[in-house]
Amino acid sequence: MDKFKSKIYSKNKLFLPRPEFYVLYMGKEELPEECEMLSSHFIDSENASIDLTVLNIDIKYNNDFI
Repeated sequence: MDKFKSKIYSKNKLFLPRPEFYVLYMGKEELPEECEMLSSHFIDSENASIDLTVLNIDIKYNNDFI
């Protein structure tokens, strides 16, 4: 077993990098570049078993698409 697999399949805690989530927006309306909770878009947001903070990024350049 190689060194990496021995770390994954052990009883010790494996530390992972913090994930980041983005929404890339190309629509015609202005979109504020702000973080929002993904669960706010769920039908039953109060009972969500997971929630993510996403950063909205408008990827238009001078009102043109990249």
